[in-house]
Amino acid sequence: MPLVGLGTLHATDDETTAAVEAAIDMGYRHIDTAYLYFNEAGVGRGIRNKIAQGVIKREDIFLTTKLPHTHLTPERVHVALEKSLARLDIGYIDLYLMHSPLGFLPTEDETNLYPTDAQGNHLIHDVDHKAVWREMEKAVESGKVRSIGVSNFNRRQIQFILDNSTIKPANLQIECHIYYQQKELVNYCHSKGISVSGYGPLGNPGLMAKLKAAGKQVTNVLDEPTLQPLMKKYNKSAAQILLRWEIQRDIIVIPKSTNPKRMQENLDIFDFKLTAEEMDNIAKLDQKLRVYALPFSKNVLESKDFPWGPNDPY
Repeated sequence: MPLVGLGTLHATDDETTAAVEAAIDMGYRHIDTAYLYFNEAGVGRGIRNKIAQGVIKREDIFLTTKLPHTHLTPERVHVALEKSLARLDIGYIDLYLMHSPLGFLPTEDETNLYPTDAQGNHLIHDVDHKAVWREMEKAVESGKVRSIGVSNFNRRQIQFILDNSTIKPANLQIECHIYYQQKELVNYCHSKGISVSGYGPLGNPGLMAKLKAAGKQVTNVLDEPTLQPLMKKYNKSAAQILLRWEIQRDIIVIPKSTNPKRMQENLDIFDFKLTAEEMDNIAKLDQKLRVYALPFSKNVLESKDFPWGPNDPY
């Protein structure tokens, strides 16, 4: 699993095809998508185009996609997987993640993936994680998926999978940036032999601007003053410093961009190394600020499957 991947959240199908093709030409070999992003077809098209051009072979690419929260029942895992395989149309999936530990009402309506009742309560259901994980294992046994993992799970939920699995999670994907470092959870996963990939490593400036507009005292991670002397010292951008800091923590990064200049910049982080003191100074910036927070209803926040409840500090 390459240390730097191309994230595709919020990119349209056509944007994704162009971005994937450009990324592969630049040297990216790790692409991250999801059923919920509605761009798996675009990702697959970009990969197939580059295979047809002779630039890569299928085995050169590490492709991650995810089981959506509307399919967290044993009988629906296969349904979602087959849809993803058909949309991607590249044979197999390298890493298949449970996108969330929290299950929403199973639905075929892909325009409403967070269904609510008349009172505005989200329609959720209890997930049998053991049974769902067994179906994930079957996907590996079938050869359609090479490895499996989880996303947005907390330590308690990961430990449950470990205690009830034949194939342990290969990877945990979580929000991870300088203001939300998740040190304890990262250390826990590494101690269990589970790799960690971080989405939003650049903090998602658009979402942070919304938090600021809502009255929260937040600074865009790219404007963090601590980074300025490092940018001058290494002749690197703020984004490159942030990504380098993550990979030196043994965290795989999947920054999202469709801008070729930024995509190339995000990849060019292997010609310098932060010192231990610099790493420690950045580590002091943690604010435990979760940027990717959806406006869930009260019943979601109180669900036993909600991963960020008061009894689950990490």
